[in-house]
Amino acid sequence: MYIDREKQQELFAKYNTPKHVQRHCDEVARVAVVIAERLKDKGIQINVDELRGAALVHDVLRTEKDHDKLGAEVLMNMNLPHEAELVRRHMTYHPFNHADRFKEIDILCLADRLVKRIAMSDSMRGCST
Repeated sequence: MYIDREKQQELFAKYNTPKHVQRHCDEVARVAVVIAERLKDKGIQINVDELRGAALVHDVLRTEKDHDKLGAEVLMNMNLPHEAELVRRHMTYHPFNHADRFKEIDILCLADRLVKRIAMSDSMRGCST
């Protein structure tokens, strides 16, 4: 079993995940899947379903202290240990592996950072002096 949109929405409702965090998770999942599929095309072994599931809920408890650890606990309780490990590590992971050795954690962290950077850039554009 992997996290899908239905399970994502259940978790968001259960933990009162704010709408802007929900949108962020959706975008991180979208970007992560695009990267993963390109890497798979190059012969790199990536579990796209596992990655997508973790990305969909990686910030489900974003408003809580240690949201990464708490989110991992939720996924462990759902018997999703691989997704739990990705969520647990997404805030502290470094350095990235070389691209030909990318794993799901590399892609999740890269997608998360890219989406944050783009959001920050977009918000800066709205601030004119």
